[in-house]
Amino acid sequence: MIKSFSELHGAALENIKENRPKKLGVIFPTDIKYITAIKKAVNAGFVEPILIGPASDSKKMVSDTGLDSSAIGFIDAGNHRLAGQIAVEKAVNGEFDFLLKCNIRTRDFVDLLFADQSGFISKKTVLTHIGLIQTERYHKLMFVTDGGVIPEPDAAQLINIIQNAARLCNKLGNELPKAGLLAAVEAIYPAIATTMLEAAIAKMSDRGQIRNVLIDGPLSFDVAINSDVA
Repeated sequence: MIKSFSELHGAALENIKENRPKKLGVIFPTDIKYITAIKKAVNAGFVEPILIGPASDSKKMVSDTGLDSSAIGFIDAGNHRLAGQIAVEKAVNGEFDFLLKCNIRTRDFVDLLFADQSGFISKKTVLTHIGLIQTERYHKLMFVTDGGVIPEPDAAQLINIIQNAARLCNKLGNELPKAGLLAAVEAIYPAIATTMLEAAIAKMSDRGQIRNVLIDGPLSFDVAINSDVA
C-alpha cells in the first residue's frame, strides 16, 4: 500500500518505465507557477503537455523557466472558456490522458465537462474532487473529499463520493480503506441533519450495502485521525 508521496512518486516512475508519458492538456496556464510545476513533471518523464491558452504568453513562460519548448505543444486560446472547450473536446477524442485545470474557475470547468454536447461525462455520473494530504503526524496518506465539486451532497451523492475515493485507495494498494464522515460533532443530533445522514450511511456500511470500504460517522476530524482522542 502506498503511504507517502515519495512512495507514490516511486510507483509513478516504475509505471513510466513500462508505459509512455501521459498526454496532459493544460487549461489556461497564465501564471508561471503552473509552468514551473509542469517542468518538474516533464523532466521526470511523467507527461507530454499541451498548453492551451495565449500561445505567445505560454511560450515566454516556458522560455523563462528554462523548459525545452520542443517537449511542449501549444494551442492558442484567448480566454479560459475557449481553452476549456478545446481541452474537453480533445480529451473526449482520446488526445489527452489527463486535464490540468489552471486559471479557469472550478464551476466553469465542471460546466464544460457536463455540457450535453461535450460527450465527456454523463449526467448520471458523479464527478468528485479528492485531495491527498501527507503530514508527519499521521502514518499514511489522507484522502479528503469532496473539496469543492459537491459542497452539499445528498445521500446518493455522498455514497458516490465515498466510493470514488475508495476506488482510488484501491488503486494505490489499500484493499479496504476506512472512511470517516466528518461533522462538527461525533454524536448524532436530529437537529443537525449531516449527523443523521452520516449515521445512516455508516449503518449501510455495517450491513454490507456499501462494499470495499469501512465507514464510520459522524466524526469530528480529530477523532477520525487520532485513536487516542477517540
